[in-house]
Amino acid sequence: MLAELEAAQGMLKYLNHHIKAELEGLDETGLNWVPEGVEATNSIYGLALHIAYSQVAFANALDGIKRRLSGLDKLKESAGVSDVFKMRGTSVESAKALLKEAAGIVNEVFSSLTSEQLEVPATLPGGGSGTGHSWVQLLIMHTGEHVGHMSLTRQLYNQSLTR
Repeated sequence: MLAELEAAQGMLKYLNHHIKAELEGLDETGLNWVPEGVEATNSIYGLALHIAYSQVAFANALDGIKRRLSGLDKLKESAGVSDVFKMRGTSVESAKALLKEAAGIVNEVFSSLTSEQLEVPATLPGGGSGTGHSWVQLLIMHTGEHVGHMSLTRQLYNQSLTR
């Protein structure tokens, strides 16, 4: 594995550790909680699923192979919902399983990428231009952004329990 991708993999492991910490100990209510009066925000469960889904999408952008999270497809089908942010979770384990599946896919892609593939020009979200290096950066930044959302939601949820 390229040194740049080993470093990125280490950062993703760090972020994934924090994702699991935000999920830990939550029951169904905690997984699906959103602040009262702002129901358009995302639950911790929805954020976890979105992170897993996006990590696979970024990996696909890096090597051009289209992969899907089999576990997410099954959950979406059984829930009859297409927006992962709006899915309701019943257990932490289902979110952790999807995150583990996504991490495996990212690790597989990182292990196979070459320096040449990272130099390929790419159109980024929002119309910007970059390369595979940019996709790796976006993967880390996007994951980190949503870990922060999870952390804030967890803090607000914990505070709501004391009222």
